[in-house]
Amino acid sequence: MKASKCWLVVLIVVLLLPNVAASSDPATEALEKGRALQAKGDRVLAITEFTEAIRLNPKVADAFNCRGIAYDDNGEHDKAIVDFTEAIRLDPEFADAYDNRAIAYWYLHEFDKAIDDCTEAIRLQPHYAAAFSNRAMAYQDKGDHDKAIADCTEAIRFNPQLAAAYFLRGLAYHEKGEDDRAIVDCTEAIRLDPTFAEAYNNRGVAYAGKGEQAKAEEDFAQAKKLGYKQTPGRKMPSRFLMDPRFMVLILVVVIGLVVYCVQRALSGRPVPEPNDVQNLSDQ
Repeated sequence: MKASKCWLVVLIVVLLLPNVAASSDPATEALEKGRALQAKGDRVLAITEFTEAIRLNPKVADAFNCRGIAYDDNGEHDKAIVDFTEAIRLDPEFADAYDNRAIAYWYLHEFDKAIDDCTEAIRLQPHYAAAFSNRAMAYQDKGDHDKAIADCTEAIRFNPQLAAAYFLRGLAYHEKGEDDRAIVDCTEAIRLDPTFAEAYNNRGVAYAGKGEQAKAEEDFAQAKKLGYKQTPGRKMPSRFLMDPRFMVLILVVVIGLVVYCVQRALSGRPVPEPNDVQNLSDQ
């Protein structure tokens, strides 16, 4: 009995030794410190710890990936891409690194590269909801709303709790002129994340597109209260300004003004100053 207990103790020690060694590894400690700092929002100190982890062990792909995320969050997208690329070199099957590099490319408006990286992440992990959502974001900014909707739908299928996917699909629906669907998706995004300021703002734009101004103003106010700030590629443009009928109207007015000015010039009458244009209809 005593012998069996002795072997049990030895077995426990053997099993725990790798964990003890890992926890005492300086590179691992620096990596974990960096993660803790990043979670607190202290990106600068996090980058310092990740850099130390890389110095101590330059073959850990996750250290480059974590530092890349910190750089990206800090607005240093080129540095982020370098780190994500190194993470991928060290671990070619690292789906998260591809997805993270796609986000960095998106910030730099390199949408085709973002799409390629998301596609590779999805190849490596076919149920990768975030990669579908991020690829949708790139398709959306390329103006391919149908592909954006398809990717968002896949993202939602794999993760029904992903608020960003509903938000992006709502954006695509709005730009296709389907405001009712846009409102439904933005509403679901808000239900999943009540602090999602952009979703409130974009639902407001969809309500405005339907002429429901009171609801629009209510959503705009809530978005502002939550600290809404426009970010590249995210804000819904007003469909009124993008409506082809509105653009044709502007073109007709401009052509009419040009013809009017030419006729006056040919007849010897002075061409009106810009400030007088608004009074032309009274003549």
